[in-house]
Amino acid sequence: MADAWVHAVPLWAAAVVWLVLSGLPIASAMGLRGCAAWAAAPALAVATLSMAAVVAGAASVRWSPIVALAAVVLATLLAIAVNSLVGGRPARDRGTVRACAAGGVLVGALLGVAALVLALRTPAALSQSFDAVFHYSALAAIRDSGDASSLTLGALDVPGAPARFYPAAWHDVTALVLATVGGAIPAGANAVAGVIAVLVWPLACVFLARQVFGPRPGTLAVTGLYSVGFTAFPWGLLKWGVLWPNLLGMSLVPVALGLVLAVTGRAVDDAVGRPRALVLLAVTLVGMALAHPNTVVCLVVLASVLILVTTAQRAREHVADGRVGRAGWTVAAAVVVPLALLAALRTTSLMREVAAVWWAPTTTAAGAVGEVLLHATHGRRAEWLLAAVVLVGVVRSLRDPALRWLAAAHAVSAALFVMAASIQSPWTMVLTGFWYSDSWRIAAMLPITGVPLAVLGTVAIAEWLRARIDLRVAVPVGATTLLIALILAGATKGLHLGRTALAVHSSFAAEDAPATNMVSPDEAEFFARIRDRIEPDAVVANNPWDGSALLWPLQGRRVLFGQLDGRKQTAEQDYLAQNLVFAATDPRACRLAAKMGVRYLLVGEVHFWPTDPRVDDYPGVRDPGALHGFRLVERQGELALFALSSCSETPNLDSSAPTPDRRRGTR
Repeated sequence: MADAWVHAVPLWAAAVVWLVLSGLPIASAMGLRGCAAWAAAPALAVATLSMAAVVAGAASVRWSPIVALAAVVLATLLAIAVNSLVGGRPARDRGTVRACAAGGVLVGALLGVAALVLALRTPAALSQSFDAVFHYSALAAIRDSGDASSLTLGALDVPGAPARFYPAAWHDVTALVLATVGGAIPAGANAVAGVIAVLVWPLACVFLARQVFGPRPGTLAVTGLYSVGFTAFPWGLLKWGVLWPNLLGMSLVPVALGLVLAVTGRAVDDAVGRPRALVLLAVTLVGMALAHPNTVVCLVVLASVLILVTTAQRAREHVADGRVGRAGWTVAAAVVVPLALLAALRTTSLMREVAAVWWAPTTTAAGAVGEVLLHATHGRRAEWLLAAVVLVGVVRSLRDPALRWLAAAHAVSAALFVMAASIQSPWTMVLTGFWYSDSWRIAAMLPITGVPLAVLGTVAIAEWLRARIDLRVAVPVGATTLLIALILAGATKGLHLGRTALAVHSSFAAEDAPATNMVSPDEAEFFARIRDRIEPDAVVANNPWDGSALLWPLQGRRVLFGQLDGRKQTAEQDYLAQNLVFAATDPRACRLAAKMGVRYLLVGEVHFWPTDPRVDDYPGVRDPGALHGFRLVERQGELALFALSSCSETPNLDSSAPTPDRRRGTR
């Protein structure tokens, strides 16, 4: 196993290069230094690469590392020009501040890497989940077609399917990583997701803390440590879904929120500057939208709370000065503008489709509140010590007018989670619908404010101890804060990352949960064996629910159905799903098979959600048995590969010939 991880180092290094290092020249050209530059680098990289992929797709240019590198160079030159226009130099942090921030990120990254190794077991671990099928197949489509545009990825390279938007930033980066150093698609996906979780996210949290608390060395060091200690994010999205695009977008929200602090003048010893922050915020929003649009909504919600609390405080001053009308207009604007923006977003076709999804409640309202307070969402074990320091942070923030927005924003995120996890009424879904009304996605918002609140709580405890314990040697608050955080981490065995790793592992464990596996080890071995029996340009008909959809990303052989969502199939695909097995006597099925290049039929094992009714939506791609028109190529138990021979044997392929009336059978 150790050798496998050593061999995976180039993949992880390439992920660091494209996710972080490729954005550093752009950040530097914008005048950023220190933790601000390192935190902004992923946001700038994601925005640059995802926009470049859209342009390349429109120009019919194949997505490749050369194209991406050209985009980075162009963006850097543009940043130099923009920086000369905005003028001024942002604050520069001292060496001690930079060292402590880097040390905190490093410690958090090491803990996170340890958790990932325990969770994945092997760097090429296959995610056994519904969403992973689409993401793996999307990477295969990019590899084969060269088109990585967010404007077309939703069609998944299906012949005849209309272009369909799907946020492709995560796929753009992962495709670049694979194209740079090679490797299996699952290994590339794990590398990119892992770097987001253990590096991009801690960097973003440190930047937000830098904007909220100022350049305080101990505070920034503790932030990097705490950033990997919350189960809801990033670990929750590595288990649920898996939601890799959401993972990328959410990891950028703290950066965007830190920029909002700069724009509104609420940052402490601002490391960016208002004009520069406006430009960076606009670019970051583009990257977030192309990673996953609902992360933009997360920012709108959190930023609205910040602005509303700030406005309310200023309105109180206006009232005290006798300017009641101005106070009323100010508060009204702070309420109406974000609501109007959210309403406008809700009217888009994309958000209407998202909002139509309904998830059953998972707990009671009281239970959901308890999960928030104890940081134990979705049945996780309570994190008592972390919950305690967050609670202290909430109390401390409420006593400081400059920090009250933190507690308020955390409360709003908690309220949204409670609605999604326990109520799910038409009224609550007006608000939670931006996230598919999915409590897992909404729970991922909690650590955005939870991390700085935990840091604030630790600082408050350190200040309380220093005020009450007579020490012969003066110990700085920052050192005391760091010591308390290290004690907490030790007492919780590395912030409970061991049991977090076990939870994440459940989504990758083919051996532990056969009833929820997409591809078993035997099935993966069968796919590898039949690869050379299938011509590279041939298409294999399949029921995606039996795991055969992953033949495409795993072995590079194209399948007819590369995703589980049958609503996105074309009418011609649907016809073959019902009738291909009758190709010897059905001229239309034979004609469509020839049109789509279908030459094989693959039959797999249904282990994944076997009771889901959608499993039976493909009666035409079952084992043909005694039916004519198919030749057995390879069999292993229930697994079988057949060659389609009926098209050459059927004399009449005229599309006007009568089509047999076949009703949907069962698998």
